[in-house]
Amino acid sequence: MKTLIYTLVLSFMATALLAQNNEQANNNNKFAFDIRKTLISTSENVFISPYSISSALAMTYLGAKNNTKTVMEKTMYFNKNTAKSFKLLNKTMKTYNDSNLTLDIANALWIDKNLKLKYFFKRRNKKYFESAVYPKTNAKKINKWASDNTNNKIKNIVDDNDVASSKLILTNAVYFNAEWKYPFITKSTKKDKFTTVENKVVTVNMMYHKEKYKYFENKGLQAIELPYKGDKLSMIVIMPKTNISNFNINNYTDVLNGLKKEKIKFYMPKFEFESSFKLKDALSELGMKEAFTPTADYSGISKQKLFISNVIHKTYIGVNEKGTEAAAVTAVLMRTTSVAPHPIKEFKVNRPFIVIIKDTETNSILFIGNIVNPNL
Repeated sequence: MKTLIYTLVLSFMATALLAQNNEQANNNNKFAFDIRKTLISTSENVFISPYSISSALAMTYLGAKNNTKTVMEKTMYFNKNTAKSFKLLNKTMKTYNDSNLTLDIANALWIDKNLKLKYFFKRRNKKYFESAVYPKTNAKKINKWASDNTNNKIKNIVDDNDVASSKLILTNAVYFNAEWKYPFITKSTKKDKFTTVENKVVTVNMMYHKEKYKYFENKGLQAIELPYKGDKLSMIVIMPKTNISNFNINNYTDVLNGLKKEKIKFYMPKFEFESSFKLKDALSELGMKEAFTPTADYSGISKQKLFISNVIHKTYIGVNEKGTEAAAVTAVLMRTTSVAPHPIKEFKVNRPFIVIIKDTETNSILFIGNIVNPNL
């Protein structure tokens, strides 16, 4: 009888944890599409890690109070379970690492010598985010941390002015490197044409592979899921037939629900680029303006009055025949108030497209990007 009770309890706990994981993943994905909409560009490639941004701000949220806490909850889709959920998601994703896939997540607090953090804030950051704690001295040390945690892909996240003007800096780094389950054959890569948003035709290195992929199409788009080895993570490639900026979370849900395995002749350009953003304006536009003003209430962090001066976000992505390498670092700068069997279909990605790297279990979006010109 005891064994049965324990089994039932464990089963219930596992179900509850999965539900909590899925809830946080859904909330992360809502934010992913919100922030993507504010940053979208028709002239530049855009690549962000909503997971990294949410992680860094979730660490900050642990010290938010009153209306500042409320605006963070509305903008970031945070709630009382957010910290616990991130801990579970991070723990789950750590299990994905093997010889074919690397997914590393790191967090840190950089504290000014004249700022005393509240014990409860530090303890919860350690408990839920495994945040390391360092003295805030200069940009070189923070940038080395960023570089070390992204395989040297993100080398400069802050400068000396950022560090000198901040009392507290909260950082998150995400590094991803994985091989395709079905690698493209290098000798099949050929020069081909790609039409940009401005209808300019450019020449790209177009990869090719014929395989049974999960595929979906309707009147408005084509989409395909490219699994990485181990099937824990995948890339969704979406090519809308009209403006890529109109693609939203409802369209994404339709894609996920509609993906079915079938033989596809798939063509996709190789690409590699970096993105860099200061997110104060974007997050303010989404509803978090108060957090960036001296009236912000982060009294759960310190007795000294703090507010966010900016959120810096930098990313890298490289896609080739073997697989994908991607990285992101987010820094939250805080100041005191003084500062189917059918004929084989073809999917050729030859105009602006969207890429999403996600966890296959919860569909949590780690990275999302718009590629308007693979040569940029």
